[in-house]
Amino acid sequence: MEAFAWLGQMAETLGSFVPTWHHQEWQDVGVSVTCGSTIKSLKPGIIVYWPFWTQIYNRSAAKQTNNLKTQTLTTKDGKPIAAGCMVRYHIPRPWVDEEAGQIENADIKALIETEDVGQAIVDETLAVLCEYITGKTKVEINEDRKRVNTDLTSKVRSALRPYGVYVERAQLTDFIAGMPLIHIGSIPIMHTDANQQ
Repeated sequence: MEAFAWLGQMAETLGSFVPTWHHQEWQDVGVSVTCGSTIKSLKPGIIVYWPFWTQIYNRSAAKQTNNLKTQTLTTKDGKPIAAGCMVRYHIPRPWVDEEAGQIENADIKALIETEDVGQAIVDETLAVLCEYITGKTKVEINEDRKRVNTDLTSKVRSALRPYGVYVERAQLTDFIAGMPLIHIGSIPIMHTDANQQ
């Protein structure tokens, strides 16, 4: 069977010289990379290209949310807490640049300059949440959640802008005091104390 594998490989190589098409949907962002260095943003419609020297990359640009895992942190005043966050975002389309703050080449930043934009969103948002919670006291966070959410949105938006991602909203979803019990190889569990301030 392996003796004829070269025939399949040869047919695939010859096929790459035949023009093919890609249907770029309106709700997606896409780019083509020709000869390894010429990058072009794709608009919606049918794109005809030669696979031998052109690669097409695309992903959804539609509004999406990500509910991030809860972290165990310590506030500025030394209170152990569990905090979670939600982020709502989209990748601006170059031809429909809404309120997205004119992120230049957002599609190229998200598809070409970032290996895994989904993972970058999670990592950067968790980093911002950690920095924010550990820099505030428990009372400061609890007294004005609207301001906390506005601050988180602004900070996460700044952190994700270099990735070509526009953050519409970031919001604290979990925030509870407790005592973390950490077992090696296990997920930390928070035990709440009703009398704990």
